[in-house]
Amino acid sequence: MAEKASGTLSALRKLSRLFSRREKIKTIGLAVLMMVSAIMEMVGIGAIPAFILVVASPEKLFLHPLSGRILEWIGVETSRDLLVYGSLGLIGFFVLKGFLTAGIGYIMTRFFQYKYRELSKRLFAGYMKAPYAFHLNRNISELLRNIITEVQIVVSNVFLPMLWVLL
Repeated sequence: MAEKASGTLSALRKLSRLFSRREKIKTIGLAVLMMVSAIMEMVGIGAIPAFILVVASPEKLFLHPLSGRILEWIGVETSRDLLVYGSLGLIGFFVLKGFLTAGIGYIMTRFFQYKYRELSKRLFAGYMKAPYAFHLNRNISELLRNIITEVQIVVSNVFLPMLWVLL
């Protein structure tokens, strides 16, 4: 078990060399945004049964000491007002959550496309700086495959799952 953990740490250290300090900070920020999205998903799932309770028996909320004071402070006086405000609040929450999820997806896509471009450029620059003998022993199609396909595999099958696992 300890061998497996040290192998994982070794792999993470190797992967961390592919990220600059700024990219590491962006990755942490992306992880925080993903956590916020996950929390909003949980709140959204929990809001549905609460809304069903409001629809089924809104008078129970008026009788409860804490929720009764909150509803009075907001200005909700009737069951109909409670249903309207509750419906608008639930719809607003899910619209906000949808925009947040779309925004995080956009940011993730941009970050991973940038990482793909950056790694491809670094690999290409490494090939261009390699000695002539290196190119004599290699097939150009293999080098192109590494630049195009292998980098995409690393980004989509290593970096993205690593981010999900770290959460």
